[in-house]
Amino acid sequence: ARFGIASSILYYPAGLAEKDPLSIPAWREAFIDTKGNGMLTYRNHYKDSTDIVAQLYVKLRGNKGHSGPDALSFRIVGLDTIWATGGGRYGIKSNGQDAYLRSMNTLYPVDPDTPLRINGNPGKIVGTPVIDADGSGSSVASIPLNNVGTANHTRRFLSSFRTGANAAFVISDTSDDGKFWQMATLGTNTITTDKNTFTITSPKGDTLKGTVLYPPDPVFKTGTRPRGSNAGKVAENNFIHFSSEDGDYLVVLTLAEKGKSHPAVSAAGVWSGQPDGKVTVGNATFAVSGDTIAPL
Repeated sequence: ARFGIASSILYYPAGLAEKDPLSIPAWREAFIDTKGNGMLTYRNHYKDSTDIVAQLYVKLRGNKGHSGPDALSFRIVGLDTIWATGGGRYGIKSNGQDAYLRSMNTLYPVDPDTPLRINGNPGKIVGTPVIDADGSGSSVASIPLNNVGTANHTRRFLSSFRTGANAAFVISDTSDDGKFWQMATLGTNTITTDKNTFTITSPKGDTLKGTVLYPPDPVFKTGTRPRGSNAGKVAENNFIHFSSEDGDYLVVLTLAEKGKSHPAVSAAGVWSGQPDGKVTVGNATFAVSGDTIAPL
């Protein structure tokens, strides 16, 4: 079954001694791919169902070898589900275009369900991506015109396994005209909203909570769309999106196992235009300034 590259499967041939891949320096170094397609990967461990993988896809090579409109998009996998997913592959149509085009975790200049202008532009890495021994880290990427038509999109992406949650992700986006911030999840997960937060719940009862720190008072829209190809047996995605008049956003995602609470989330600073401020998630604080994002 095709679940995508982030949903890894480990294979142990007979006679091979068990070894944690993250104890191999070259393995960890390969998680920061700055010369290939630009897959920047953050993972806590290879252990059990509490494995969590997050990946920012920069698409350094443009459409060479992959023609999906997903430069600067992200994936999050863990706790036995895919929290942030793509839309599959070519095939099924939605409103006259390939269905998968409408399930990108990115900024759209128009409602994702309306006609889209797609391109194969490459993204670029800004600065030096960071990856720490525990799998935490950060990266920044930009693209003059993203693959669904948003101008001057910069995405700052931070993963942390040190906040008190199973994992936390800080996502700061700026753009000229990114009217909609969207996240797609597997159709087997449900989405609920409350004030400036949304919660995605897996079939097991684990949760991903999204807190929108900018813009203020977001108006959420949720729904279901067909995937372009199945993820295992799952033929649909659920989605959530909301708007910002200036094309800028600050969102924190936290993951928690069933029955566990999410850490408190807050921010102080300027988030319209070039961001300059601090984000606190549980017992950790992160600084976002210009084209940098890092723990304090």
